[in-house]
Amino acid sequence: MVSALRGVRVHRHEPCCSGRPLSSGVYVRNLASRATLLASAGHRSAERPSIDGRCRYVAFEAGILVLVRDLHARRTLRVGRGSEPDLQTDGAGIAYARGGQVYYQALQLTGRGLRKRGAERLASAGRAGAPATGSAAVQAWTIMATT
Repeated sequence: MVSALRGVRVHRHEPCCSGRPLSSGVYVRNLASRATLLASAGHRSAERPSIDGRCRYVAFEAGILVLVRDLHARRTLRVGRGSEPDLQTDGAGIAYARGGQVYYQALQLTGRGLRKRGAERLASAGRAGAPATGSAAVQAWTIMATT
């Protein structure tokens, strides 16, 4: 997967090594400076990258975890268990899937770096607060992914 945004490209690369299992990594390429950075350093099988609108944060999944890398501070925040991360354009939160449901975690930049703000929320909850099913869960994902 390659997506270009403000002169930055996010790559998911799967090297092929004979005799070793395949793993993948998430790379960020600054098209102006031609510098490439491994955003998923230390995490095997990283995939499904998402980058915020300022090109500061890159979210990705690695195994069963959703992580967010702060490219400026060079730190990685473990958001939680899940898959298919989608950062908000302003980097203030992230939506991700787990167990057929959509969850949302607010994020905050502090003097110590990127942190979770509050508890994760079940974004695909039905009217009574129970997990949604079918089209309601898909609709919640669409709403969270576009805000």
